[in-house]
Amino acid sequence: MLTMEGVIHSLQALLIFGPIVAYFVAKRVCIALQKKDREIVLHGYESGRIVKLPGGEFIEVHQPLDEYERWHLVSYESYEPLMLRPNARGKITVGQKLRAGMSRWFFEDRIAPVTKGELEASHSQHH
Repeated sequence: MLTMEGVIHSLQALLIFGPIVAYFVAKRVCIALQKKDREIVLHGYESGRIVKLPGGEFIEVHQPLDEYERWHLVSYESYEPLMLRPNARGKITVGQKLRAGMSRWFFEDRIAPVTKGELEASHSQHH
C-alpha cells in the first residue's frame, strides 16, 4: 500500500524525468515520421496489390503521389548542425560552442529531405 509520502516522491520524480523521457520518445517518433515521408515521396503509397512477375518473383505495386501531396511532403531546405568558426580575433567563444552544441543536438539525427535528383531518379525508375 502506498503512503502519501511515496505518492509525493513519485510525482516529484515524474516532474523531473517525465519531460526528459517525453522528449526522447517524441524525437524518435519524429525521426520515424521523417523516414516514412521520405519513403512515400520516393516510392509512393502501398496499394496492397501483389503482382507475380514472369520469373516467379512477387512485388507490391505502389500508387504514385499526385503533385500536391508530393509538394506537401518535400522540403528542399536541409538544416545541418552549425560549424564552429573563429570570430574576428581568432577565438571561439563559449557562446559559439554552446550554440554549435545545441545545433548538433537537434539536427545531427535529422533525416535528410529528398533532393531533386533523388526525386527525378525515383520517377525514372517507376515510369
